[in-house]
Amino acid sequence: MYDYLAYLEQTLGVSITRLRADFSEQMANKRLFIARDQRMGRDKSGKRLRWTNKAERRALAVLHATGIAYLDLCLWKGRLPSRKRQFRT
Repeated sequence: MYDYLAYLEQTLGVSITRLRADFSEQMANKRLFIARDQRMGRDKSGKRLRWTNKAERRALAVLHATGIAYLDLCLWKGRLPSRKRQFRT
């Protein structure tokens, strides 16, 4: 695709601006939200517990911008797109 864009620029004599999506700000906000989350749950015996620190650590470990727009979008949303839940068309 990039080769074709270069071909079009050369052939048509125009300049084509290439854009890259950046989700680093959204991912930083989500990391902050997860770090501040104080939801409570219950264990099998019914004792109230804050949701697991293990899950929080795993979520925070992967929420870093990779520079690959599609992967960053999936990490930010926390899932892959599907037919019923599309977020990239």
